[in-house]
Amino acid sequence: MKNKIAAVVLILAVLAPVTSYAAGSYRSNNTTNAIGATKVYLGIKYGVLTIEPDAAGADNIETDNLGFMFGGHINDYLSLEFDYTETVSSAKENFLGTVTRVETDTTGIFLVARTTGTAYVKGRVGYSWIDQNVSDGGSDRIYGLAYSIGAGLELSDTFAIEGEYTLYPKTDEFDRFGTAGDLDTSLLSVNAVWSYN
Repeated sequence: MKNKIAAVVLILAVLAPVTSYAAGSYRSNNTTNAIGATKVYLGIKYGVLTIEPDAAGADNIETDNLGFMFGGHINDYLSLEFDYTETVSSAKENFLGTVTRVETDTTGIFLVARTTGTAYVKGRVGYSWIDQNVSDGGSDRIYGLAYSIGAGLELSDTFAIEGEYTLYPKTDEFDRFGTAGDLDTSLLSVNAVWSYN
């Protein structure tokens, strides 16, 4: 899977500047909600994914995640977006005297709302599933609602940079983390986004 995401990131990095001359505004200037008038966008995202056990004395677990997104604008304010990230540097944690590797991959489908203007605010709500893997401890897949809030800056008609915070579904099955309580999983990321006609 890591080879696949590396290939996707490489393709995006090569195609984006080559084809950007053909792209229009980051968002559609057509507010008629006509699907044919919308524009698509592709992006690369990198950030720190944090798992927060709510047991007293339990340390947060942090991994570096890399991923991509793609979406299409419904109108000037709304878009549909798919994204995927996977751990590129697993965390090594000491649980009960055992050094354990932790990896978390995320997948989600979101409805995105954003403000107008060169500098903008965006919010996302959608359905997400996360795969959390713990060496010598098995793995879990968790499904549920996910939420994001972020802000961006359009640096040109075809390119924007964003900061985003995403909160994923709670995990309640990881007794191996030393707690029977819920685990909060979140991602603080920087996104580079290219848009196309």
